[in-house]
Amino acid sequence: PVLHSIYDLWDTMIENVKAIIFEHEDKDHITRQPDFFDTIHEILEARWTKSNTPLHCIAHSLVPKYYHESWLQGGSNGIRRLTPHEDEEMSTNRSKCFERLFQKNTTHLRNVYVEYGAFSSGFGYFN
Repeated sequence: PVLHSIYDLWDTMIENVKAIIFEHEDKDHITRQPDFFDTIHEILEARWTKSNTPLHCIAHSLVPKYYHESWLQGGSNGIRRLTPHEDEEMSTNRSKCFERLFQKNTTHLRNVYVEYGAFSSGFGYFN
């Protein structure tokens, strides 16, 4: 029931670590990245890549919370986020999962993409 949270927690942790390092080294988040953060980021990304699966991405993509403006604005930490359908890594992994689940029935696969499109854009009964 909390598989979707894993993706969010990793992403949030990486952004929080970045903010702490930049604050400690007195660097601007946009214009200058300290070498120390690059090293830490590489380690965190490598660890995340080992445990990240398309199933994490699809679980994250199907939770309405991740499309709501309060979550997208970052809440208390102010980190601006993307909706799951705007995130390239998320979209690639979600597509892998859909294609694996519906590989024998292209009609169902097309319908899944249409329904997901309606869900992610808040169209129809997903409004």
